[in-house]
Amino acid sequence: MQSGAIRLARDALATRDLRRLQLANLATGIGGWAFMVSLAVHAYAVGGAAAVGLAALVRMAPAGLAAPLTGLAADRFPRRDVLLASVLARALLLAAAAWLVAFDAPFPLLLVLATLFTVAATAHKPAQAALLPSLAPSKTRQAASNALWTAIDNGAFVAGAVAGGVPRAPAGAAAAFAAAALAFAAATFALSRVAREQGSSGTARSTFLSAHTAPADAPRGWATDEPGGWLPAPADESRLRAADGARGWLPALADEPRLQASDGARGWVPAPADGPGTPATGVGS
Repeated sequence: MQSGAIRLARDALATRDLRRLQLANLATGIGGWAFMVSLAVHAYAVGGAAAVGLAALVRMAPAGLAAPLTGLAADRFPRRDVLLASVLARALLLAAAAWLVAFDAPFPLLLVLATLFTVAATAHKPAQAALLPSLAPSKTRQAASNALWTAIDNGAFVAGAVAGGVPRAPAGAAAAFAAAALAFAAATFALSRVAREQGSSGTARSTFLSAHTAPADAPRGWATDEPGGWLPAPADESRLRAADGARGWLPALADEPRLQASDGARGWVPAPADGPGTPATGVGS
């Protein structure tokens, strides 16, 4: 039993990037629960049980509505960057919350920050899960990492509850929020050192979706196999949805194997460097 646990931990922490990812997960777990516990205690001090219920409602309702959209961010942008942005945003929100409480700002302003915190948190788990295969291609390491995440989440609940209460007792909610902000700052640093995942061409995925106008001499209806080649967005392309006829297209998935994503300037999308070099179906070919 002990050897199995040691083997699991070894697989889950096999590389520096995996260790950084697990460290960030631990820090955000403790910091997140510390904030939630401290917020509930502070809300009770401000307005009793009704304020505690209101704090939970204004956090969870918007987060539930935002979750489907923030979850898609990992399909549109590099997963490491989505995860990093989510953690950094929460670190800044917690620092702002500590400042508000320290200067006796109105309670509704704190609830606004708490709502934004929970909305930002909805992008964390999808991005983390999507990032894992690029950091641990081995199925064994993926399974071990998921198992360790579960253990960390359970432990973070207990540790976060304690961390949220201990600083609060002598120094108040501002100190508890500041301590949570430091935990997220540590997670931000750890994630900033995790390598961005690689795209299908072996290069780091672009930070933003591309949107370009086709050059004047671009061949109509054809993709090229040259770096920077161009491919017109075909009207019947099943993997893209037309936003405004054939001249406006919604973004494709960033890891779409045939096309890089585009906001649809004139309906053109840049072909990948290792593009197929075949006629584009349905466009002037």
